[in-house]
Amino acid sequence: MNISDYTFQKTIGKGSYGKVYKVLNRKNSKIYALKQIKIHPIQHSEKLFVMNELRLLASHESDYIIRFKSCFIDMNYLCLVTEYAEKGDLSLIIKNKQKTQTIFSENEIWHYFLQISVGLSYLHKFNIIHRDMKPANVFIDRYNNVKIGDLGIIKIMRNYMMYGQTQIGTPLYMSPEIYKRERYDIKVDIWALGCILYELMTLKPAFYAENISELKCKIFSGRFNIIYYTPYRHELKNLLRRLINIQPRLRPTIADLLNTNYVQKQLQLRKLNLDRNLRIKENFFENCFIPKKIEDWKSVILHYTVNLKLTVHDERDIERINMIEAANIQANLLMEKTKQEKFELNKKIKEKQYEIIITQEILNEKKVELNQLQNELKKLEIKPEVTPKHTPVPKKYTPMPPLHRPINPRPNIFK
Repeated sequence: MNISDYTFQKTIGKGSYGKVYKVLNRKNSKIYALKQIKIHPIQHSEKLFVMNELRLLASHESDYIIRFKSCFIDMNYLCLVTEYAEKGDLSLIIKNKQKTQTIFSENEIWHYFLQISVGLSYLHKFNIIHRDMKPANVFIDRYNNVKIGDLGIIKIMRNYMMYGQTQIGTPLYMSPEIYKRERYDIKVDIWALGCILYELMTLKPAFYAENISELKCKIFSGRFNIIYYTPYRHELKNLLRRLINIQPRLRPTIADLLNTNYVQKQLQLRKLNLDRNLRIKENFFENCFIPKKIEDWKSVILHYTVNLKLTVHDERDIERINMIEAANIQANLLMEKTKQEKFELNKKIKEKQYEIIITQEILNEKKVELNQLQNELKKLEIKPEVTPKHTPVPKKYTPMPPLHRPINPRPNIFK
């Protein structure tokens, strides 16, 4: 794969790392997201972030984490090609709700919250902390399913080192222990998950301030705006209080959260799997050198993508493409057959038209001959013989003899 295999359609994200584009793959005509990350010159810590994102994308098997498709080097940029989330990110959906002055239904909140939780449970299962959970890093595909993304600043916790101490993340969603530069663990993602849940319920950040000092004070106190007026059940509100707790040990783990009775009911209602049987590639945990040159980056890419297997989604896509190609071949054959039949039909029509023309010419000739014969008959004035009609002979008239009868005189009545 290289940059010439893609057609850039539009920019969908920007940051200090580079840009994210919506691209069209010219080979299979599918839409993807292409993230360009500058790899030269950059600092050692930034290279580590790029490495972490590449290795996790190429190694995970979760349906709720953005899917990896390809990776290659273009000039001084590493290009990560992933699946494209048609509906954008969760922050965009929240903004649209604010514009239309509508709220999320309780069903919608559970839908997004549970899928984010299942994705986090996969990461926490392998001791991976996201460290930057926020609505802008939760992407939504065309089927309204969650895809957790932007995995550059993940922290991989070793068995001998189960705490981190680097201050990193987005200020609005950072936990108190990160601000205080204390040791932290996977519970920082639980705090951020609570902040996301709060924003789904109120369409506003849980902690907002005009400056960073004021924001820290609010986060350290754990005071967020009242949620009693929201039209949601008390189970959801109680869950929120458990997540946004300034004491990390009092926050539930993601496993404890998903095993809660009312959360289990919501999971069963939506038939969501907990990814308990899913694995991660073994080379994810291997120690690898940090690239210094472009050729080193190519070796790293090859190391993580050489045994890249097709996912169930990829197999379905390939099957769908094969079906489309088979249908196109069948359609082309049918079209050729139709063209041939049309050609034969047109040929027969032309033959019949030619026969009609010949017949018409013969008929016209016969008409001319008939007219000539009629003209010749008129010249000869040949009249047909007429049979005389029979006239009856008149009978001889014989007058009748006079009638003689005696004349009786009138009687004399005076006699």
